[in-house]
Amino acid sequence: MIEIPELHTIWHYQAPRTRNHMPRIIPEGRQDIEIFVSGRGFFELENRTVEVTAGTVLWHRSGDATIYMADQEDPYACIVVAFLGETASPVPRLSQWQDRAVFHDFISRILTEFHSGTPDLRKLACYIYGQLYWQCQAPPEAAQPGHKRSPEINRVTDWIEAHFAEPIHLQQLSDMAGISIPHLHTLFKQITGQSPYQFIQARRLQESKILLASTQLPVREIARRSGFPDFGNFCRIFKTTSGITAQEFRLHHRDTR
Repeated sequence: MIEIPELHTIWHYQAPRTRNHMPRIIPEGRQDIEIFVSGRGFFELENRTVEVTAGTVLWHRSGDATIYMADQEDPYACIVVAFLGETASPVPRLSQWQDRAVFHDFISRILTEFHSGTPDLRKLACYIYGQLYWQCQAPPEAAQPGHKRSPEINRVTDWIEAHFAEPIHLQQLSDMAGISIPHLHTLFKQITGQSPYQFIQARRLQESKILLASTQLPVREIARRSGFPDFGNFCRIFKTTSGITAQEFRLHHRDTR
């Protein structure tokens, strides 16, 4: 049975535009997980250099050094989840989250819950451990039910990832997948658990939270960059889904790296 330690904190880190920067050494009695959400970096593991990209998970124990090499043109960004205790991690130190749709939903959920007014840290710790164990330990075919059966949805989700900040219409996605809009909606819901609209909105909200946590950009500019041209609509959606305003989310966030 997996022993789940106490959740300490969660924060966002954006690597600087330099090839190398100072690594952080994990303090005694801690486990820190770096979950990469964008960009590229490089990590020395067992005398070899490995590339990290969106979906890569690095699990560090006390005394380990975090990643410190970034692509200068596209520096990585990651969510850091810190646990207290020395329990054994349920997954290898380096792993790759396979299901892109579930990955984005996972990031949005943990940021929203942690930065809510009264997060249930025990429940959140169980959720994080469970998701990491399932997504990073299970073989790709188990982690991605229906993945091989639906290249159409993969094309659509990959395109959304590259263009979520732009105006998106269902007809575009339907044409891209080569299926009707009703069929797209049904198939998308079966595979991702969300409608296309919900998937796009969740991705945009995730981006807004990352920018709120890692930049000093005005909230209105963050809304625009995240794909919400109507600032009032962004504020309403953010408050409804997160339970707090975008400005409150920013104030609650603390980068402890």
